[in-house]
Amino acid sequence: MALIRALGVAALGCAGGPLGAEAFAPRPMAGWGKVATRTAKGVRPVVPEPARARTTLASVAMDVDKVIKSDDTSEAVAMPKGSTNDWEVHKFGGASLATPELYRTVGDLLITEAQGRGEGGIPTMSVVSAMGGMTDLLIKVVDSALSDFEQAKADLAAAVERQISTLRDLAPPEITAPIEARIMQDAEDILSVVQSLRMIRSVPAVTMEVVTGFGEIWSAQTLHAYLQVPYTWAA
Repeated sequence: MALIRALGVAALGCAGGPLGAEAFAPRPMAGWGKVATRTAKGVRPVVPEPARARTTLASVAMDVDKVIKSDDTSEAVAMPKGSTNDWEVHKFGGASLATPELYRTVGDLLITEAQGRGEGGIPTMSVVSAMGGMTDLLIKVVDSALSDFEQAKADLAAAVERQISTLRDLAPPEITAPIEARIMQDAEDILSVVQSLRMIRSVPAVTMEVVTGFGEIWSAQTLHAYLQVPYTWAA
């Protein structure tokens, strides 16, 4: 079980990727006169509102744990070119990622953090839980497979549709298409894992870990897709 969880975290890190200062450097937009940030509907100027920012962080990401990486393991992570600041790692739980709008909020928070607070860009990365409610949906797939494989397939289709629908709301097809293909392949792998449960009439812990772990990977891929969206794209 420990090995599966370790692999899940590693996959999550690879799927999300390090979100360094260069990736989120502010871009001047003609006519705005201020630094602009991306939204799903286009661009908007960034106006410093410290009190509002604190309220957003508290209300949307109450289960966020912020870790400043400063121990000796930090040397294992490459620093972005030209950066003199330490890495920051942010953990977002499922309640912070329950809807497309919350994914946008989390993505914008990461971009703001990466832009720094007057001392230059901050190398920033994120670890995320599964989309809010997704773990329960995947557990339902496993439970259904014990008695009715066709129901398990239907439950999995519902989970996949929810994740892909969220993904499509956050990024254009050229970004989402390869991720959608991977999610569909993952769904086939999940069915391969659970199809024997009816015969053994039990759920090994490792099976539950494998199936629910896909929710974390999908969530990381979904957030990463939003962070790649061009400034001019509108949903």
